[in-house]
Amino acid sequence: MTPTSKRTIRVSGLILALTLLAAACGTNKKETDPSTPNTTVPPVSCDSTQEGGIPISYGQAAEGGCEGEFDWGENCDLETGKLKMPTSNPPDCVPAFEGGDNGGATTTGVTADTIRVARYVPQPDPATEAFLRSIGAADEQSQVDETYDNYLEAFNAVAETYGRTVEFVEVEATGGATDAVAARADALRVKDLDVFAVVGGPGQTRAFSEEISRQKIVCLGGCVAAQSMDFYKASSPYIWPVGPAPDQTAAMTTEFIEKQLLGKNAEFTTDPELSQQERTFVMLTYDDGENNFRQVWEEWRADLEEKGVPILGRVVFTLDLARAQQDAQAVVQELKSLNATTVIFTGDPIMPSYFTAEMTAQGYFPEWLISGTVFADTTVLARGYDPDQWKHAFGISLIPARVPREFGDSSTLYRWWTGEEPPAENTSGIIAANMTLLYSGIHFAGPNLTPEAFRAGLVARPIPERDAGHLRSTVTYGKDAFWPAGTDYAGLDDVAIIWWDPAAGGEDETGADGTGQYRYVTNGGRFRAGEIPTDPIGIFDPEGSLTYFSDEADAPDGTQPVPDELKTDVEKYPKPS
Repeated sequence: MTPTSKRTIRVSGLILALTLLAAACGTNKKETDPSTPNTTVPPVSCDSTQEGGIPISYGQAAEGGCEGEFDWGENCDLETGKLKMPTSNPPDCVPAFEGGDNGGATTTGVTADTIRVARYVPQPDPATEAFLRSIGAADEQSQVDETYDNYLEAFNAVAETYGRTVEFVEVEATGGATDAVAARADALRVKDLDVFAVVGGPGQTRAFSEEISRQKIVCLGGCVAAQSMDFYKASSPYIWPVGPAPDQTAAMTTEFIEKQLLGKNAEFTTDPELSQQERTFVMLTYDDGENNFRQVWEEWRADLEEKGVPILGRVVFTLDLARAQQDAQAVVQELKSLNATTVIFTGDPIMPSYFTAEMTAQGYFPEWLISGTVFADTTVLARGYDPDQWKHAFGISLIPARVPREFGDSSTLYRWWTGEEPPAENTSGIIAANMTLLYSGIHFAGPNLTPEAFRAGLVARPIPERDAGHLRSTVTYGKDAFWPAGTDYAGLDDVAIIWWDPAAGGEDETGADGTGQYRYVTNGGRFRAGEIPTDPIGIFDPEGSLTYFSDEADAPDGTQPVPDELKTDVEKYPKPS
């Protein structure tokens, strides 16, 4: 692995860069839906306070021709109408709060001077940490703490908090990521701290977010394991994930199957028998000990079958690294017995290293269809999967094509504030995304901060224009044009389409040189629901594809220079005093 000083691309520049600062946390203006109150954007007027108590944004005022009537404050760039933050998409300005009555103690955890937010500190998992350290993708907890604290200072200084300062209080986990009993107990400990919100939580049980919502505390980002849209709707206005709901990734994968794969032979496998067969599918899906994901996957299977997709079965696994090898043998035996041409994989990013090795050992070589699985679409992890299997891997990715860290929003913002790179170099993108979500809701909620106002603020945030190549992700909440089935309570709204090139060289997300890269079709362009084309889009065709953006003169084939729309400049604005 290359020395730290030479690493030009980090996991921080990749992992959830899709959400960073924030690729468009907001919604389009749509007609009011009376069945989902307070989740739609009302008509804009030139009043400083809009319907629901939320402040007018600079863009809304400009649309009404009244932007000159407001004091936007010293942190607003009047040329762009955005906050003076060196990121690719800073939030729109709102009128500066000029002091006076901000409503005081508007809700639990909020006073006239402070907003108390709990920050969940997970219990270390030795097996997971050992795995991450083996690939150079682990951060020490002290590095995470320092990174959070400095982002906190930056956002407190620039975002509008209406005379209040956000303060963190730490909550140390008493159990592991799958321990539902400990998660519920920890959520009750959070309640006793009298906080407005909590950031972070156990990643493999919904018990924590379920209890947090029951206690009427706002639950942000990693606080919640991926859950169905029905779960988020029932928990509104408290639970706000950064990423999409599983229903949404399932819908995008279904669209991809219908438009690109259905009714065609399995041409992307090297198995001579399977490649001559019309595609059949098997679902390989993760679940936890409480079967919290079963309903989502069964509904997805029913939807696939209704659309004529031949599903031969669904194989379920859990994440237990102590039993991973043993579990992989049983799972692969079941998969092989079904003998589908194509495995639809939805799960964690670690188990594929066990599944792929075991499938090669058992002589089963299907296509692998990636369905929006978090971090399985990172090169650093995919290089650990069996190469004879993963050379058949392709599908949808939540992560945008990566850029060198000097242009990544998380690093740029941190470097602007501190003059240094984030200590948590592998997770700073996740941290920045959580902080962006927190402050977006506060910034756009107005002075009368409550969970309902926080929701109204997230829904009201304007969406910027898409960049020319559709390279930046879009994250919206509320009733929008991207998910016409109803109100969107989850975040990310688009995907990239990728395939694994075992011969492509270059750096992974930690900066380590090696062989094997994901390639992004259409040079990294992203697709919203309904946008995946029906014509072939170049899966396993290097022409028109991209591995990553790079500004190095000797960068390997498959890279391209960083487009201007993805560059951020740390020198653009002076640091606030």
